[in-house]
Amino acid sequence: LAEHGFYPLDGHLGSWARRHQQVLDAVPPERLLIIRTEDIGVRLTDLAAFVGVAPETLGPGEAHGFKARAKFGILDEIDQDHLAERIDVLCQPVLARMFPDSTG
Repeated sequence: LAEHGFYPLDGHLGSWARRHQQVLDAVPPERLLIIRTEDIGVRLTDLAAFVGVAPETLGPGEAHGFKARAKFGILDEIDQDHLAERIDVLCQPVLARMFPDSTG
């Protein structure tokens, strides 16, 4: 990451974990809707109900309307076992709170 001018992996993952932990600690569960990015399109009905709009006002084609313009493959350059280990160490406690029914 340093070769590309980015902060270290632990910095990115630690920051992600801290920010999400703060949200989980501050927002009452009944005022929080957590949806995995890849599930946005299939959970539009839940999202519409949560924000109080008619489901038909949310277009499935727009579920991922703000994708990155380009993929640079930087994560592909990181050893995947190392990445998984660092995610497990730094993010797993928060992920377990966000998705208690998930296995990993």
